[in-house]
Amino acid sequence: MTDDYEFTIDCAYCEDPLMVVTGANAQAWKRDAAAGGHAVSCPDCGCKYAIIDDGVSVEMGGGIIASNISAPRLDSLDIASGSATGGYVIVIRGSALDVGTLVVKFGGKDVLNITNRTKTAARVTLPQGQYKLDVAEVTTPGFIVGEGIYGTDSGARGVVKSIKPFVVNAPTLPFDPNEEVVGVASGSRLVLSGSPYSGAVDVTVENEHGQRVVGGAVLNGFTYV
Repeated sequence: MTDDYEFTIDCAYCEDPLMVVTGANAQAWKRDAAAGGHAVSCPDCGCKYAIIDDGVSVEMGGGIIASNISAPRLDSLDIASGSATGGYVIVIRGSALDVGTLVVKFGGKDVLNITNRTKTAARVTLPQGQYKLDVAEVTTPGFIVGEGIYGTDSGARGVVKSIKPFVVNAPTLPFDPNEEVVGVASGSRLVLSGSPYSGAVDVTVENEHGQRVVGGAVLNGFTYV
């Protein structure tokens, strides 16, 4: 008998029922689920669940189940700034942080470690920081991505990550206003502006199910100092 099948899909985060079916044909639902492409989303938190065959025959009481395929959401960080040396631990908070393989990046760089994952929080170890330098004038073009640079006044050193914008990985010190910066390999030179750098970076979260349009990234969410 398959026409008395009943099931409920609850959101794992809001605990609200997303789908309630009674008097259903279990075998028909299993066929539809096996065909794929069936999913339901929570209107409150945005989490998503695929409807799949549970792999148990109808005769043995089988039917369908909901598989959590939510992309994670990022709401906040418990610390908003820290040393550019990296290596320290902060807590990120959000939703669906327990689903799949969580990937967290600061300024496009993977965190060094992710531990203590729950539905709403995870501890992450920060990578070395980076600064976006505000360039007033490029006096000698030709900087090379990956080369070392140094500030002639501050003595700050780092490694060029990108040219436009001019981003420096792992700076040893803050750069001085209006100072000249020299490329070690290329010999190229530029002059910084009066507000020489910003350590603000975007923080992003994603997993194998993707990245949310809202909550997948917090722009300038953390500042390296």
